[in-house]
Amino acid sequence: MGSWLIITILLLLLIVTFARLLLFHWDIKNMTKQLDDIIENFGTNELVRTSTHHKNVTKFTAKINQLIHLFKQDQQHTLNREKNLKQEITNISHDFRTPLTSIKGFTELLSEPSLSETQRKEFLTIIEKKIDNLTMKVDLFYELSQLDSSDKQLIMEKQSLDHIVVDTMLLFYGDFEKKQIKVEMSVLFRQF
Repeated sequence: MGSWLIITILLLLLIVTFARLLLFHWDIKNMTKQLDDIIENFGTNELVRTSTHHKNVTKFTAKINQLIHLFKQDQQHTLNREKNLKQEITNISHDFRTPLTSIKGFTELLSEPSLSETQRKEFLTIIEKKIDNLTMKVDLFYELSQLDSSDKQLIMEKQSLDHIVVDTMLLFYGDFEKKQIKVEMSVLFRQF
């Protein structure tokens, strides 16, 4: 009688172990299908779920979900960078097109035979200012592109906003004079 009891208990343990193994196998198969669906439809916010309460499987599922979340964050960051880059390219092309159009217009005016020498000098001065402005924008664009490059180390330093404003205003001094705009600035020069 005792051996039948032991055999019955062992048989029950075998059945329970086999059932747990089948459930584990079914859960892994289900998680694999979920991963396939997530890969196919990566735009969804679907995560991997498990129906077992086994500690290691639950931990493994949490790590997979963490990886999916990090990958989606990186993907969103990349999309945002691409969108911002396209916007910047649009802005830069507009910033280049405006002075180029102006330079082209004044250059065409220079070929007019009825133009006085004073007007020619004035147009040449305008062209030079526009070229200087365009060169400054190209330099800024180059500096911006270098910020993203790993070749150069970014050096942060304090700048006096007063000096920057004065320098920028001086670029347009001739335009202000022509339009009879009087600009007054009180500048505080500080040493950092």
